[in-house]
Amino acid sequence: MPDIKLNLYNNTDRPWRFALFQKFANANQFFDKIEPIAWQVLPLSPGQKQTATYPILTSLVVEELDTPYRSEIRETSRVVEFHQKWEFKKANAESTDLALLSENNSDNSVSCINNFNNTVDISLFKNGAKLVTKKAVQQGDSAYFLLTPKLYVIYANDIQVGEEIRSSVQSNITEIDLTDTTVAEISLDMVNRTSGLKKWNVVERNI
Repeated sequence: MPDIKLNLYNNTDRPWRFALFQKFANANQFFDKIEPIAWQVLPLSPGQKQTATYPILTSLVVEELDTPYRSEIRETSRVVEFHQKWEFKKANAESTDLALLSENNSDNSVSCINNFNNTVDISLFKNGAKLVTKKAVQQGDSAYFLLTPKLYVIYANDIQVGEEIRSSVQSNITEIDLTDTTVAEISLDMVNRTSGLKKWNVVERNI
């Protein structure tokens, strides 16, 4: 799948933040401490356009929550492909490592087992920003990411990059089918200025 260009338009009479995120193919993952994350948040004034890129490259990132002798969180990152299995482990007395396992997942998921003697957060990143995350993965447990081939957009005014997407704001949602798409035009249009009624319009193209 190539990188996908996303053109977003605010055709309303007030400013909004457009938040982009993904959902999970398996609904049971919502009960496994895995939540949708505001991957990109684009502030758009009335009549404004902004462009974002959904890249083909995906990174697996492990954040150590309690790193000895360090004030910052230590991250270990690798570029991954979907269907791969990874292991987070101790490399030596002072460092850790992400190792690719020989066995693949039977579906199009990415998974990572924590074989390190500490609790970690495990995430997928795109364009240097967190896409999805599983928090507080204990030693011997795994994070398992199976995503839908769709990207979702909501409009709101109180959301920041990296925040969990609350179900209360998902009524303002539309979806972009990433299958065979290289460019998507996503506009929020005003239907009735008196009532404030708005609607999404999405056109996906392969060029």
